Amino acid sequence: MNTAFIGMSPEQGVSTGENLISLAAAATSALHSARESVQSAQWVGEDRDSFVSNFEALATAIEALLTNLRAHGEQVKHEAAEQMQASAAS
Repeated sequence: MNTAFIGMSPEQGVSTGENLISLAAAATSALHSARESVQSAQWVGEDRDSFVSNFEALATAIEALLTNLRAHGEQVKHEAAEQMQASAAS
């Protein structure tokens, strides 16, 4: 007989989801600051253009990652809420 707990603690799920969303928000803020810094640098020429282009490609990839992180945070919170609702109905 398997006595191991399978499933999620709803409270822990909510906490985890909120932490993921908070971390994504903090990282988004840091990314915006980095973009402002890169854009405001007093530097001209091909090297700057190449650097900014590469940075923007990286920033775009990071934004996609942060969007996914927020979505996962929302998903785990939603699943925890569903579990709480199901447990309350029992």
